[in-house]
Amino acid sequence: MLGFAGVFILVLGKGELNFSGPTLAIIACTLATMSYGISANYTKRYLTGVHPMVLATMSQATAAIAMLPLAWYYWPSQPVSSTAWLSVTALGSVCTAFAYILFYGLISRIGPTRTVSVTFLVPVFAMLWGYLFLAEQVTTYMMVGCLVILIGTAFTIGLITPAKIRSIG
Repeated sequence: MLGFAGVFILVLGKGELNFSGPTLAIIACTLATMSYGISANYTKRYLTGVHPMVLATMSQATAAIAMLPLAWYYWPSQPVSSTAWLSVTALGSVCTAFAYILFYGLISRIGPTRTVSVTFLVPVFAMLWGYLFLAEQVTTYMMVGCLVILIGTAFTIGLITPAKIRSIG
């Protein structure tokens, strides 16, 4: 909940909680993060023992089948260049397939909570990359939101616990 509060604070600084601005993208990213949490726990509970390669293959095949109607509908009228095909192949194999094999392997080795904790950091890095590469403005709200996200992530993976806080005070 602390991480979600951090995302809310980060977004609050934009002052745009309407459906014409970035709100739909924010909702989609939040739902994606929640989906990671649900799927990781489901995987740990019901698919323990299934090889990560099988899980990654099945999840990507299912996603590809689900996307077929959209691909057909939005298919470009111009021929797709070989550079575009190579780029999609590289992104699909290295950035997606390999990442999912690692993801499912980590679920079995370190558990779902620690595995999906990296997804909590996506808004922090999105803000950082926006600042570095797109010259986007970083506000106080955004910095406070990132701090809350980092604290929430530290609680989630056990870097900070109530006992550690009590021992400091």
